[in-house]
Order: sequence, then C-alpha cells, then structure tokens
Amino acid sequence: MKRLLLCGVLAFVSWKANGQTAPYSINQNHNGCCGGGANSGSSFLTLGAGQIDSIKVYNRSSQDYLTGNVVSVFLGNTTNAASLLHSEDAGVVHTSGVQQEVMIRFTNPVHVAAATTYTFYIEGFPTRFDSGSNTYADGTYWTETGEHPTDEMDFILYIGEITTTGIDNATNQSENYILYRSVDKILEASAAVAPGYELSLYDGNGNLISSANNHKLILSGVPQGVYVARLKSGNVIYTSKIMVQ
Repeated sequence: MKRLLLCGVLAFVSWKANGQTAPYSINQNHNGCCGGGANSGSSFLTLGAGQIDSIKVYNRSSQDYLTGNVVSVFLGNTTNAASLLHSEDAGVVHTSGVQQEVMIRFTNPVHVAAATTYTFYIEGFPTRFDSGSNTYADGTYWTETGEHPTDEMDFILYIGEITTTGIDNATNQSENYILYRSVDKILEASAAVAPGYELSLYDGNGNLISSANNHKLILSGVPQGVYVARLKSGNVIYTSKIMVQ
C-alpha cells in the first residue's frame, strides 16, 4: 500500500465515554492527509447509547465514485465477519476533488450501546488518514492490509437518538433467536425467525466454518472449542458465542 504524507496541523477532539446522551458526535480531524487503499475505516468508543446516523469522511482521490460503495459496522475493534452488525450501500454519489468532505448517511441507522467499542469500514472509497501518530487513543485505523494501531483516520461520526427504524445490536438477545442443542450438536434459528435467514458458524479467528439458508447446521464434525454463531435475518444480524464439546 503506497502512502504519501503531507504535513498538516494536528487538531482533533478525543472524547471519553462518560454516559453522554445522544445526539453527540465523535470527531477526529488532524488536517493531514495520506493516500491509501480503497477500503478503510476506524474503530471508536461510544460516549453513550444511541444510533449511528451518519459518518463524514474525506476523499483521497480525484476519481468520481458513483456506485459500489458499502459501509459496515462491526462490534469491537475488528473487521471480522463474525462481528459484523450491519452493512449497506454507502450512498456516495459524487466525490470529485481530493480532500472533499463526503457525508455517508445510514438508511438503516445502527443502534449502539454506551462505553462500547465499534468499528466502521467503508469499501470502494479511498479515505484520508495520517501515518505515524495515533493521537486518537480510542480508535484504530483499518485498511485492506489489516489493523494499523499507529495510524489514524479523519472522520466525524454522528450519533443520534435511538429510533424504532434503526438496526439493533442484538448480541445480548441472541439466545432468543439462535438455538444450540449440545446433546445432538445442532445449531438452528428459533421459530420466531421469519424464513429468508442465513445461519453461519465462525471460529475464534473469524473464519467461516459452515453456513446455510433457512436450515439448521449439524455440528457433529466440528472440533471442540468456542465459536461464534451468526444469524442474518433481513437487515438485522444476531451473534452468540457457543461451546462445542
């Protein structure tokens, strides 16, 4: 990955999670810039419960990006598929000019808890970042080649009040929708889940072990260990850790 560092004035605000009430924003803007890959994002620490309404980033290419941009939100400081909460079209329709501000607005806002680490990741759109000084203590820069703890990304993330139209981070409710019977090693969705779902199993490194659409998973051949079960139903994703013995 090529990187071009242009000097700039370092100026940003780093908030600490203190139970702040939405709406609020998390701002990292050091006014520097580097060229990077087309897929990148950042982890962040929430101040209080709310929903991710939009993210402002900065273009690092003079090319127009009309389609094919996807924005995703993961639980934790990770971009592993097992931790994916939600993905959707980023809606970037025109971005001519290097350093131009680009606002990505969520059609389905993602509900987030207080004092919790999440990661947003944008595919197909090169964003501005700085190399060599991670002054934003609550976040890590992510790009195609993985995690870069010493780099930082320019962004402003807007957290709004929770609405019923948002996407729930329903990890704590997963036991109601993902059922695992340890006796016969069967993983299935509960009867409350509407047809059209996808059920998947990942190992601790985020590697896909098995998946099925509208069917249960037989885990009799899966080695003993801790895994992450993932259920995608429409735009909602549930996850749950299970122990295979």
